[in-house]
Amino acid sequence: MIVGVPLESLQGEQRVALIPGVVPVLRKTGLEVLIEKGAGAAAGYPDSQYEEQGAKVSSSREELFSSADIIVQAHGLEDNSHAAKVMVELLRPQQIVLGLLNAYAAPQSVRTMAQRKVTSFALELL
Repeated sequence: MIVGVPLESLQGEQRVALIPGVVPVLRKTGLEVLIEKGAGAAAGYPDSQYEEQGAKVSSSREELFSSADIIVQAHGLEDNSHAAKVMVELLRPQQIVLGLLNAYAAPQSVRTMAQRKVTSFALELL
């Protein structure tokens, strides 16, 4: 299975869902890690740090979403956000999304994920 970490698309977001130090732990369990180019840069983690820990850097957002079985993200969705709509449209059936989904404020995005048969875990609801 492949864990994908996209570049956060919310303007001003500086967090990243997965830091390089976690990559070896995931790899020990048999998971591969795919990072979108620049995903950790705003948080102070260049792509090279992820690669040193065993992650691969994707050449495009589309590659990341088409390859990853599990998507982890930091920011929430917004129904009115073009970036959130694009992300939801890139998701495919049986994919898993884990992160702060802002489910109460983005009911249409959540509905669309459900219609696309995407399993989602909204961390703010746990």
